[in-house]
Amino acid sequence: MFKLGKLFPKLDKRTMMFSNIIREPMLPPLPDEWEFSKQYPKLDLSPRVWLNDRLGNCVYVSSLAQQRDFEVFEEGKVIEPDEKVIEQEYLKEAGGDHGLVMLNHLNVWRQHGLPFGPKRKLLCLNMGASRYKIYAYATLNPQRIREFKYATFLLGCNIGLAMPNSFMTQFAAGHPWDDTSGPPNPYNGHAVKVRGWTKDGLLLWTWGKLQLASWNWIASYTDEAYVIIDNRNDWLGDQSPIDIPMAEGYLKEITA
Repeated sequence: MFKLGKLFPKLDKRTMMFSNIIREPMLPPLPDEWEFSKQYPKLDLSPRVWLNDRLGNCVYVSSLAQQRDFEVFEEGKVIEPDEKVIEQEYLKEAGGDHGLVMLNHLNVWRQHGLPFGPKRKLLCLNMGASRYKIYAYATLNPQRIREFKYATFLLGCNIGLAMPNSFMTQFAAGHPWDDTSGPPNPYNGHAVKVRGWTKDGLLLWTWGKLQLASWNWIASYTDEAYVIIDNRNDWLGDQSPIDIPMAEGYLKEITA
């Protein structure tokens, strides 16, 4: 049994847009198909459930999934979070198993960081897992496939879904999410990490597997989408496709 847990979207008009912080002339060409784990064939980068079969922690799991990939990119190794820490931190942030608002959670990640990795030991003392912060996040337009691709290819991409009632039937049967006959249901709120794409749609990390979702399905049921910027220093310079000075201007307005 898998759980949902993304609460209704919270909109903040101050949130910067990805389209406003990219430098079009500097964007690299995109491959027709791409998936993160294929860039690291010697590593086990298979998706994990991380308690989302009994807790409505999908928002939290999508962030941990993205943080794991960030660490692979930065360190060249796989760091797995401690499931006891996952449960404790999620329940603390949510005030119980009540789900999370994506925007609120992203602010926690940016301002306070998420504990990630195994618990550490210092001499004879048990220490908590290291906390990791992101630099920033920005909104994506769900109707623009190109934005999803660049967000996934260059940075990180987490999206929120208001899924139709047919979602579990297709998932359990091992079928792609491509049935758009039903309306979006905000009570079927779910957060996922985008891992890549094929010619047919996006590859989503959810419930321990990569789930293909057609482009039309994504456009029909995505009710919020974010690009995640891990480290500003990776994107400094005039030739960077990410305009860090522009992003910092937006961040100053938000925190003023």
